[in-house]
Amino acid sequence: MFKKSEKDSVENDTVNSDSEEKNTVESESEKLQENASEENDVDVREKKKLLKKLKNKFVTGVLCGVTFTLIITFGSAYIYSYATGRYFVFKANNKMRVGNEILDNKSMDKINELRTYMDLYYYKGYDADKVKNSMYSGIVAGLGDKYSTYYTKEEYKAFKQESAGEYCGIGTQVTQDPNDKSIRITKVYDGSPASQGGLKEGDIIKKVNEKDVSKQELAKVAQDLRGKENTKVKVEVFRKEENKNISVELTRKKLELPSVTYKVLNGNIGYIAITEFQDKTDEQFKDAIDNLKKQNVKGFIFDVRSNPGGMLNSVVSMLNNVLPKGVVVYTKDKYGNKEVARSDGKNRLDYPITVLINGESASASEIFAGAIKDYKYGTIIGEKSFGKGIVQSIFKLEDGDAIKITTARYYTPNGHYIHGKGIKPDIGVKLDIEAQKDGYDINKDNQVQKAIEVLDEKINGK
Repeated sequence: MFKKSEKDSVENDTVNSDSEEKNTVESESEKLQENASEENDVDVREKKKLLKKLKNKFVTGVLCGVTFTLIITFGSAYIYSYATGRYFVFKANNKMRVGNEILDNKSMDKINELRTYMDLYYYKGYDADKVKNSMYSGIVAGLGDKYSTYYTKEEYKAFKQESAGEYCGIGTQVTQDPNDKSIRITKVYDGSPASQGGLKEGDIIKKVNEKDVSKQELAKVAQDLRGKENTKVKVEVFRKEENKNISVELTRKKLELPSVTYKVLNGNIGYIAITEFQDKTDEQFKDAIDNLKKQNVKGFIFDVRSNPGGMLNSVVSMLNNVLPKGVVVYTKDKYGNKEVARSDGKNRLDYPITVLINGESASASEIFAGAIKDYKYGTIIGEKSFGKGIVQSIFKLEDGDAIKITTARYYTPNGHYIHGKGIKPDIGVKLDIEAQKDGYDINKDNQVQKAIEVLDEKINGK
């Protein structure tokens, strides 16, 4: 069984060891920029000397900072993986040649050269921190992996809050298309500012506070939507069915959003919708099952449609409350190391089960549906899932920033690697969108109704 993740708290601002060097460089840069505007009064040789001096100082500052980071990160004894719940030992051996391969002398010279031209000729001042953060993000983007990203300290804090299901914002669940980067609202919570302001599921977020966010990373847009309680945020969305942009101003408020909702359908069927696999989703899931059992349900529908995934530990814990004893998922990293998560079988759910999936059921949702399918423990209904068979781990950096990178592939209990393939339902049912044109009605949801039909047949022994 994967160990339960424990999230680190975000530390306070740390002292930058090369801040004094940076200030010296910036003052030299300002001096040089002033002189550059008076070209006729500057001796060319003196200018070249000053440029060389600037160059040397900047290289020293960056290399000191980088060396410090590498020693702390790769020289320290342990790094904790949120995805697997394990500590990994890193040593400075031949496999960890990060400094030599990325930040070699040639690369540092080029970074230094770019900075020099920016200081000399960029027509106005710039924010050095933003430039550095863009550089860090660019390094991660260089992996060519759309699921790996760099977080600033603020973005990391927002990410943790969202994973915990508690935050101050407008009350929406959003997902990002990995291909065109568009951000779509997948759920609007009842009573939330978004609901009261008229936002709907399916709306594409175009702008936040007049800033175009159509190509921004999901975490950054989510951070823009959040903010202090009672502050206002202007959101512009594109509504496809009306073929127009809609702009609303919302007032943020503190929200604790459940990732599990449940009800009784048809008098004897327990329906549980799981919108995301967060820190407390496994607890909410168990409570939902227990409460529905008390209402004497005879079967269960687990709805993970449009669920983008979430925490591996959470879905493993949930499957431990459903499946018999055995493997529920396993992962392999690039070194061939294998980690296996198992159910102990003590809390197996001895009821007829159906699982609803669609093309936006991804990652942890596919682990959930894939395990139930492999065990033939329930009937999978709906449309083929997204096909994300890889795991990301989050590593907190020394200064409070963080990096999320893909660290392993995962496999269903029978060894299926579903990345790029998805999970095919046992019974294919395309959602009747036309039936929901006047607003969602579960009684008109043909996928849910098919699940009820299948469960009725099992319950009544047909």
